[in-house]
Amino acid sequence: MIYDNLQGKTLDDKIFGVQDYYNTLAVDHEKLFRKYISTFLDSSTSTPKRGARRKKTLQMVLEDTDFSPKLKKDLSNLLTVLMGIEPLIVTKDVCGLDNTESTELLKWGMELLLRGLKNSKESATSE
Repeated sequence: MIYDNLQGKTLDDKIFGVQDYYNTLAVDHEKLFRKYISTFLDSSTSTPKRGARRKKTLQMVLEDTDFSPKLKKDLSNLLTVLMGIEPLIVTKDVCGLDNTESTELLKWGMELLLRGLKNSKESATSE
């Protein structure tokens, strides 16, 4: 569903769309997510797995790029760090930001990553 709404957009717009979806979801349901995380962390699960939808959505977005399989894997892992409830908790509880400041900061982080990715790709092709 998320992925279907991103068709025909640039890679950057797709990635920002995924980030916006998950960050808005986290802001809108913050109390529920915090309770879920608390319950999840208190459980005796030996191999905790959470947030797989974010990574899967990013893998789908990166699927049609010309990036190497390793870069696709690394990007889907790295970009996931800037979306969802976990970074929202950090920006609010540790940094003292509000919802707007948090989402703006996370978007700025994504912009920096994508700019760095473009710059490294451009420098690699000009060598």
